[in-house]
Amino acid sequence: MNFKKKCPHITSNDLRVIQAIHKITDHGNSAEVKLQTDGLLKVYEVEKKIVKIYDEHKETAVG
Repeated sequence: MNFKKKCPHITSNDLRVIQAIHKITDHGNSAEVKLQTDGLLKVYEVEKKIVKIYDEHKETAVG
């Protein structure tokens, strides 16, 4: 699909960011996007672990 015809305001950097997000999330990790000082967006791969937190008032684990 040619995005430039439908959305002329999307830059080539924007497309690279979207592609990076898809690549990261396709194999199960989270993606985090941050703004750099030069105004460009940078994508980071974030691997999160789920930690169980035990509630003092209940016998079962939360999370």
